[in-house]
Amino acid sequence: MTLDIGNEALLCKVFPASLQGKVFSWFHRLPMNSVDNFRDLSEAFVGQYLCLARHKQNISTLQSIKMRENESLREFAKRFGQAVLQVESYNMNVVLKMFKRSICPGMLFFESLAKSPL
Repeated sequence: MTLDIGNEALLCKVFPASLQGKVFSWFHRLPMNSVDNFRDLSEAFVGQYLCLARHKQNISTLQSIKMRENESLREFAKRFGQAVLQVESYNMNVVLKMFKRSICPGMLFFESLAKSPL
């Protein structure tokens, strides 16, 4: 969300209201008189936190995710889903195929799908 109100002083006053935790502490540790305008404030913020921004991944990164031994399907689906959220753009059919291939034969879950002989 951005505010385009053209009032630098107001933007500098409103900005801290959007901060929490360590970022809020960072703001309060800024040296006195180090910020003359909203541009200075935004550049200081971006300079401090840009490296922490997550970069979107390519769909091919999902191929390296495999279900771990003794990992439940629920745990694996959650981990796989978190990785999908980091992918820039994807086709859901391709993602589902990758998910299915990631459940390896020999794993407890895969073996539990096999029917027992009567």
